[in-house]
This record gives sequence, structure tokens and C-alpha cells, in this order.
Amino acid sequence: MEWEPSEEEREKSFELEQLPTLPEDLEDQADSLTLSQLVDIALANNPTTQIAWEDARAAAAAWAQARGLYYPQVSGSAEYFYARDGGSSVGGDAFEEQ
Repeated sequence: MEWEPSEEEREKSFELEQLPTLPEDLEDQADSLTLSQLVDIALANNPTTQIAWEDARAAAAAWAQARGLYYPQVSGSAEYFYARDGGSSVGGDAFEEQ
């Protein structure tokens, strides 16, 4: 004799099952969406796909960061000297009004 779930177990499994839903902002367009659009929506809302995209972005950022080591680095600094009425001032914010 082959095992079969009881009616209660079947109903319970359907209660626990989460069916995919269409985002609320697309419900009014539900009848006119193409298969390609539905696949795009499903991929955009799938947590596994979202994780894969984030992993790809992280890998691209790491690659760009490693590649940046081959470019020259530029840095700079500035100082000024200002004298008024016999007094003097050195350093500070070169763009600050006095």
C-alpha cells in the first residue's frame, strides 16, 4: 500500500504555501502584461536573484578598486599668508572671508 497524505495534511500544506503575487502598482495592468514582463517582474522580486545581483555588483566594485591601484594618485594642499595693518596671519581656510 502506498502512503498518501490525509485530507487534513493536504489542506495544511496549501495553507502554508505562498503563491507569488503581483505588486500592487501593477494590478491594474495584470491582464495586459506579456510573459516577458512577468518574468522581469518575477526576477526583480526574487530574493535569490537580488542576492546574485548584489554579489555581481560587489565583484565589479572589487575589480574596479583593484584596477585603481594602477592609476596615478593626486593629492594637494594649500597655505596662504595674509598681512593687514602690520599684523599677519598664516594658514587657515584660504576661502574664508576676513
